[in-house]
Amino acid sequence: MLLTPKIFYKKSYFVTALIAVILLLSAKEVFSFLLSLSTTLSLSSQKTKEMISSLKEQNLLLSLKLQRFKEISEENKRLRRALNLIKEKNIKIVAAKVVSFSPSLWESYLFINKGLKDGVSKNLYVVDENGYFIGKVISAQEHNAKIIALNNPNFLAVAYTGSHSGMLRGSLSQRIILSYIESRAPAKEGDKVYVKPPYLSNIKFPAGVIFGVKKEKRGFFLKIEVLPKARLNNIKEVFIIEK
Repeated sequence: MLLTPKIFYKKSYFVTALIAVILLLSAKEVFSFLLSLSTTLSLSSQKTKEMISSLKEQNLLLSLKLQRFKEISEENKRLRRALNLIKEKNIKIVAAKVVSFSPSLWESYLFINKGLKDGVSKNLYVVDENGYFIGKVISAQEHNAKIIALNNPNFLAVAYTGSHSGMLRGSLSQRIILSYIESRAPAKEGDKVYVKPPYLSNIKFPAGVIFGVKKEKRGFFLKIEVLPKARLNNIKEVFIIEK
């Protein structure tokens, strides 16, 4: 913008007046003024930092509350599915939380917060909220118990595909093995594999789906690879099938 003579003179007068005021002030007053200005700016900066820090803390707390809300929501969904399982199968169950897993990469054990006092005992079958077979209780104390998961190499249980029965055993891979199924059995990829708790009559639980079928060298039996239905690497609650 072009300055007209009138505006130019006004601005020149203001600058001149400001310089005159500064010159009239003593050095002590100037120093005092600058110190006061610096302190004000410093306090303002400190308040801004405190405000930012407070907002970060509030954001963290809100994130934690949101995460907890999601966890509770997911837990409620799992419990509702378990209640539907009870009604559908007409069974009794003990709900338990998984408190820890075995530290070994070669074995798969789960440790739960329910035990003898809650009706949990050795050899009871264990499922997830969907009724998918997880494993068996192998030991129980007063307030806790140990479960061997079906992908543990030491796991063994009778299992069925169609009308044929065999032995389900764990392996170190993501798949489990169904053995001793006769070679004439019409087992094929996609067929369901299920288990029946020996202490219950005619109640079965899905264990997995056949992934691959091979004939053993001797030719009498099939070697069947099974993909477990339960998500064994992400178990938070389990449900023990009571007698």
